[in-house]
Amino acid sequence: MLTIFGMKKPEPFSFRIVYGIKKDERLLIEHGIAIRYKVEVLKVDEALELFSQNAFKKNQPEEGFLELSRCFVHYAKGLPLALTTLGSFLYSRGQDKWKSALDNLGKIHNPTIFDSLKLSYDGLEEIDKKIVLDVACFHKGKDKEQVIEILDSIYNISNRIRIDVLIEKSLLTIEKLHFHSNIVEMHDLIQEMAREIVHLESPEEPCQRSRLCHGDNISHVFMHNSGTGAIEAIGLRLPKLEEVHWDCTEAFSKMHRLRLLEFDNVIVSSGPKDLPNSLRIIRWSWYPSKSLPSSFEPRFLVKLNMKHSKLSHLWDGAKVLPNLKVMDLRYSDQLMSTPDFTGIPNLDSKKADIFGPYGYKY
Repeated sequence: MLTIFGMKKPEPFSFRIVYGIKKDERLLIEHGIAIRYKVEVLKVDEALELFSQNAFKKNQPEEGFLELSRCFVHYAKGLPLALTTLGSFLYSRGQDKWKSALDNLGKIHNPTIFDSLKLSYDGLEEIDKKIVLDVACFHKGKDKEQVIEILDSIYNISNRIRIDVLIEKSLLTIEKLHFHSNIVEMHDLIQEMAREIVHLESPEEPCQRSRLCHGDNISHVFMHNSGTGAIEAIGLRLPKLEEVHWDCTEAFSKMHRLRLLEFDNVIVSSGPKDLPNSLRIIRWSWYPSKSLPSSFEPRFLVKLNMKHSKLSHLWDGAKVLPNLKVMDLRYSDQLMSTPDFTGIPNLDSKKADIFGPYGYKY
């Protein structure tokens, strides 16, 4: 994103305009800049022209390269750095090389783009780095207030100011999409950079990465029962209901640092024998078992969302859940009893939705 800014109190005819890549809006605020104009990423026609200037040394693609050029421009999403880097890389190469490079987009990361974007990430405080990785893996496209509540629950601090910091640094944006306002968004290439950082934590073994958000990696860990204490969050949201053949029985037994567990529209064949007591948030629709594991002592749990589950009851006897604030068991048609609420002092009655058979609300 480009930023144009002027002096706080410009004298007549002395107004300065400075163009630069917007990396940290806070710097402008701290230096008393009163007038700031944000120029969004390049429009499609402008992006195609910039790409062509680097790929063909002229303003338009050569004959036979228009559709291929449009594919690369679409990938860059208007980011000048990506358009310039990709165009220069493809200069004077044939169509077969272009098609090969196009097939590798998102699979093999361009080091110039990755390293340049990572500079902003490397300069962040540790908590902000975690938030960038969390949003890239799990929360892009969610409502801002929902994301803040999730992060507050996971890290036990107030994250509203941290979100603002990342917006100022252009690593996050807040958008209005499909009649929904305040949606947390992130440029596709920043998301790709963040996910690659997680991948590089352990390129060969997904079980040693802090976050798992790809179905193949989750499946690998579950099917090989290779979960470790390195895993802090697991999440998979599918656009429509899908059955996966994962054996979850022993999958979580070694994940003693797991804080977030989110499965949406995922049907698994077996439920877990154990769940980590470290969990802060469980969002598991279509949960396959009749109850949560008896050994599960969720003292840190803040949110429990298990819609469409096969639960008949949550657990046997009383449990102490001092931090639980939200419980959603809607559409769990086999639910026959409610938990003992005496051990759940902070449950918000407005955020407790518990329905039994035939839609009866407890």
